[in-house]
Amino acid sequence: MQIPCSIHITNEECSGLYPINWKITNRPCLVVGGGRIACRKSAGLLQAGAAVTVIAPEAEPPVHEWAGQGKIQWIQRSYNKGDAGHFDLVVSACGNRGTALQIAQDTKGKNILWNAADYPEMGSCTLPARFCRGSLMITVSTEGHSPALSREICRRLEEEIPPLYGEWLDRLSSLRQEMKTAVKNPADREKFWHQAFSRDISALVNAGNLKEAEARIRYAISRFRSKS
Repeated sequence: MQIPCSIHITNEECSGLYPINWKITNRPCLVVGGGRIACRKSAGLLQAGAAVTVIAPEAEPPVHEWAGQGKIQWIQRSYNKGDAGHFDLVVSACGNRGTALQIAQDTKGKNILWNAADYPEMGSCTLPARFCRGSLMITVSTEGHSPALSREICRRLEEEIPPLYGEWLDRLSSLRQEMKTAVKNPADREKFWHQAFSRDISALVNAGNLKEAEARIRYAISRFRSKS
């Protein structure tokens, strides 16, 4: 059974940015700066499992705590030429333009991503605001123009998407495997899932009735298989 192809390219500009989720566990990442913004960036990297090094002559209490616990390496000095060379990702948040220019030179032409939180127009990538519901990650980006707006939109979405969506995603993962076993044609599976997320199912999930929502989708899978 063929389904219409809905893939299209819009004329809406995205300034050359492309979203991607990067598996960063144990990857060496450098945060330059020890202030509030640098701490927030470090916390996000630690949460994702990165191997974090902080370079800053002074730092907020969380950096002291993490270093004391062995969670990060803290090099207690200013950034020096070439410091970025051994890292996969560099985040600069020290507010020093001279340092940013040096990092630009140190990362140019190398396989190093650079997020310039202090001078976003200079970096090679931006880091969106985000929150998680289990394996469900919601991100919001303003391309570095207004991090505060990104966080505010994230806060609103966080209020609208309840924590139980993490559990619902786990259930959907199992249902997806059942569907792949039951229906071999990828186009048919795509059509099924397009129809499966009805308002009734969404209402059940939002009401916390995950068991009933799961049962209805499982029943729909059995009916879809019998018609295929």
